[in-house]
Amino acid sequence: MSQRSPKFFLREKIIAEIVNLPSLKNTWKKKTHTDFRNFFLTDPVDHLDVNIRIDDICNKIVTKIKSGEYSVSGTKRYLVEKSKGLCRQMTLPSVEDALTLQCLADAFWEEIKSKAPSKNAFFEPKDHSFAKNEDDEPEYGSVKAWLEFQKEILGFSEENKYIIIADIANYYDFIDFSHLRNVIVSTVTIREPIIDFLMYMLSGMCWRPDYMPTREVGMPQIDIDAPRLLAHCFLFELDAVVEDMKFSNYARFMDDIDAGANDIAEAKKIIKSIDLTLQTRQLRLNAGKTKILTYKEARKHFKVLENRVLKKLKKEVVDADPPKAAKLLPKLMSKWHRRRAFDEGNGEKILKRIVTHSIKVGAKLERTLIYDFIRLRPNIRESAFRYLSHDGYTVEDVASINKIVEEGYVCDDSFFIGYAKSLSVGKVAPTTEMLAEVKKTITSICTDDFYRLYSALLLCFRFMDASDTIQLLKKHESVWRHDSHLGRLVGGLSPIARRDKRYTELSELIRGSLNSDAIAIQNFHYSVRTEVKSLAPILSKFSSQDNSFPCGIRLGKWLVLHSILQNKALPDTKRKKIAVTFENLKSEPHFSIAELS
Repeated sequence: MSQRSPKFFLREKIIAEIVNLPSLKNTWKKKTHTDFRNFFLTDPVDHLDVNIRIDDICNKIVTKIKSGEYSVSGTKRYLVEKSKGLCRQMTLPSVEDALTLQCLADAFWEEIKSKAPSKNAFFEPKDHSFAKNEDDEPEYGSVKAWLEFQKEILGFSEENKYIIIADIANYYDFIDFSHLRNVIVSTVTIREPIIDFLMYMLSGMCWRPDYMPTREVGMPQIDIDAPRLLAHCFLFELDAVVEDMKFSNYARFMDDIDAGANDIAEAKKIIKSIDLTLQTRQLRLNAGKTKILTYKEARKHFKVLENRVLKKLKKEVVDADPPKAAKLLPKLMSKWHRRRAFDEGNGEKILKRIVTHSIKVGAKLERTLIYDFIRLRPNIRESAFRYLSHDGYTVEDVASINKIVEEGYVCDDSFFIGYAKSLSVGKVAPTTEMLAEVKKTITSICTDDFYRLYSALLLCFRFMDASDTIQLLKKHESVWRHDSHLGRLVGGLSPIARRDKRYTELSELIRGSLNSDAIAIQNFHYSVRTEVKSLAPILSKFSSQDNSFPCGIRLGKWLVLHSILQNKALPDTKRKKIAVTFENLKSEPHFSIAELS
């Protein structure tokens, strides 16, 4: 049955003013492409195929909307542990859905920004045009907004006797779409078909477990700006209430709320007002995380002393004398660890900064502490994996992490993907013992679970012979043959299979599976390997190394580089330039490419 009513043409025209071919392409170019390159799942071709086909993809979106047949495609969810086994549930959308949602949100960001009732509500979309300031990178939003928020709340401790720190309990999970709709409509000028389409998309991304009825509650947590922008706007009502009550100091970054008070009575009044305001939208403050701190306690919570030390260290030593910093940082980390400086307040943010500085200067941090962080501090795992990836994984590192898994400390999907991503592109010890330990890792983590299989395959690309990987694929074919993400990964094995003389066997497996994504990625590699016209749109992506990766290249680009160099029509000048650019890969264990020689 048609999804259109007689008045559909009127609504479709209004939606088309926002979601159209130019706006979608602009959103992909300026935001979504960068978002997907850094997405949770490593893509086997770094989404270069999407970049080439972006006109077709955008036209497909526009056509589906115009025909009334657009629907949110199957989203996946993954768990990221916060602490004590409590996990944040993240949403993994398709390229089309992420692009469409971001395009919608961007359309009214400027108006949302101008209508903000408080200048102390600090949030704005990431600036994708500049490199990250990894030293102070927040979990979401722009670095500039995060730094302004930090500066504001640090000033409270100098102006007020007491500081209130508050956090909304399970904020995203309890955002009611009917309330969100009302808040957006009362904030910005938005026409009905646009807000309807936005709510339609959000509803389609909601968690619907066990075929249970849909509830219009729960903002999908996606690693793009769109849902964060909406979640920020949802609290404008709270900002307006606080402004009207004229509290002496107030600052908010998403659902992190801080305020200053001159006595306990005022502090309690502020907390009560905030909580009651939130309750009108079915939200509550987190009782366990809401605190009233004295000046001394606030300085300890916000780690004012440690931040000051690190700021001075960065300016005078890390940036000016890296060898000296490499000696100081391990001592500083051990010292602060002994006095438990990382255990409360913003302590883990301080620890992340030390790890980031250590990566930059090549400091040798105490390995037992790194293992301890991976075991007991879920929020530090990504930084710890990144450190090991840059410093160089050893046999002991891999064995220790495998033991952490065996002992049951891991309860989320993010651990396996993060571990595999860091090991698949990291520096590793050039020994047979190391290769044996990694192969043992692949065997131990590989199950029919989607994320564990994905993680195992990422490691297979670099460390396993194609024949062994194909046997693994045959064993788990029922898991990947009907899955889009895993299908792309299987197709991404093509250049490795060709290198190892197993291309025909892999091709037969892919064609027999009828997985359209696996076939598409295999065809992409075939085009890059055989057609000159397929090289033109992607060669510019290989003009320099990516220094944010230990070996100077992403895994997806490394796989595509095989196919580029296997193309006999590649001009000699470009072949020589690529060989010079990625010459270092020759010395990286299991990362060399025969055609670079």
